[in-house]
Amino acid sequence: MRPFPVVALLASASVARAQSDPCSWLTPAQLSKEFYGQFKPPEKKPAPPVYRGQNPGTQCVYNGQRTVLLTVYVDKSAAEAKSTFDGLMGSYFKVESKPSGLGDEAYFDTHLGLHILKGKTRLFIETGFSDSTKAHHYSGDLAKIVLPNAG
Repeated sequence: MRPFPVVALLASASVARAQSDPCSWLTPAQLSKEFYGQFKPPEKKPAPPVYRGQNPGTQCVYNGQRTVLLTVYVDKSAAEAKSTFDGLMGSYFKVESKPSGLGDEAYFDTHLGLHILKGKTRLFIETGFSDSTKAHHYSGDLAKIVLPNAG
């Protein structure tokens, strides 16, 4: 009887680690299904903090028929995340449109990258489409896949 709790603890720890790695939030299989082509496992890179004293982020680069970027920052608090999100919106990134139903707040920048705020987590998704209709569609679909893991 004793091995069961140990196995359960190991499985639980493994799930917690997987959920804490933003590159596990979006898999090559999910991208292959979305874009109808093969994708390699993500290349994980550090993303520098926006401001001194903030947490660094994680950038996940998925290469396949196109390059898809997922960048995730988990800030120290929801207030810090909101302040950073608001500070970047309009000053560093020009707003093209604001979709509804994605996190607490979201916007597409003029380069068609999708920025999302959810709690103390900030996300950026770039699909590489230059057509705004396609960029909005695919980035929105990918956001719906990753957002349950954020915040």
